Amino acid sequence: MATIELPWSGGRPRATAADRAVADLHRALAAGGPVDDEIVDRLILPLVDKAVPEWRATLDALLALPEIGGPVGYSGG
Repeated sequence: MATIELPWSGGRPRATAADRAVADLHRALAAGGPVDDEIVDRLILPLVDKAVPEWRATLDALLALPEIGGPVGYSGG
């Protein structure tokens, strides 16, 4: 089994823009108002842009190991 932390989680370097989006999300939720698509886009799209290539590279590296004979998959995120 292999585990990949999402970008900006655990001990990985933080992203200032993502931190601002999280703060905006928390403010919107605390105010009881709607969370607009702009906040979600600022948080999720950069995360996906960074995570997907990392997941692909990890899966490629795992499949290159002789002791792993696929299929492989991932879950979460």
